[in-house]
Amino acid sequence: MIIVGLAVLVVILGIYFFPSNRKEIDTTVVPVAPVVSNTDKLSTIYISSPDVWPPKVTTSATPFTCPIGGSEIKVNGMTEQKEINGKIYCVTIESEGAAGSVYTTYTYTTKFEAGVKKLSFILRATQCANYDEPQQSACKAERVAFNPDQIADAIVSAN
Repeated sequence: MIIVGLAVLVVILGIYFFPSNRKEIDTTVVPVAPVVSNTDKLSTIYISSPDVWPPKVTTSATPFTCPIGGSEIKVNGMTEQKEINGKIYCVTIESEGAAGSVYTTYTYTTKFEAGVKKLSFILRATQCANYDEPQQSACKAERVAFNPDQIADAIVSAN
């Protein structure tokens, strides 16, 4: 995600400092800041789920633990603890590239009564460089604005 953010920043700075490179962008292709209006479907164009959506929340009586560390591009992914809308989550992210897309597995675990709630889902993000303008810019904007944390919290909170 950091690499994508840096790439978008470079493009924006290039447009700002070299006005002759500016292109008209059709912002009607995708909302500037896509949001999920409900948890039953993703309201994104360039990010999708190859699995059944929405994902199911599971509960168990195991204690909440969060072994922090790892790497997003290695087996078992990268795990960190986050506060999302006032709840503490253990978030594990694991990414893998495939022809023209990146598949990312997200796993969110949080405390629930005497145990934990767990939510896991996979999202497919197409490589924005696969598109010509204006879709390429719309794809990049969607990636920057997309927040899987808010989606996960909405689904967990609804269950």
